[in-house]
Amino acid sequence: MTATGLIGKFFGAIINRIVRWLALSKIHPNVLTFIGLLINIWAAVLFAQGKFFAAGLVVLGAADLHRQLVVKLVVQSVDFVL
Repeated sequence: MTATGLIGKFFGAIINRIVRWLALSKIHPNVLTFIGLLINIWAAVLFAQGKFFAAGLVVLGAADLHRQLVVKLVVQSVDFVL
């Protein structure tokens, strides 16, 4: 199993709820960018405190959250013709 698969399983339930809420909220992309900035600042603080494992989990979880959110938003905005 890939690292992304393990991260997806670990954070799965929480990330799916957050992504579902954000995708349905029609939130502006700039707000998502700002949220990403805050999460990365949190990870930087954890790194500075020497909490490397926790900081790594925050970074990886945030990356998986962002990936899932982008996929859901793209799927919602594209009409597939089969």
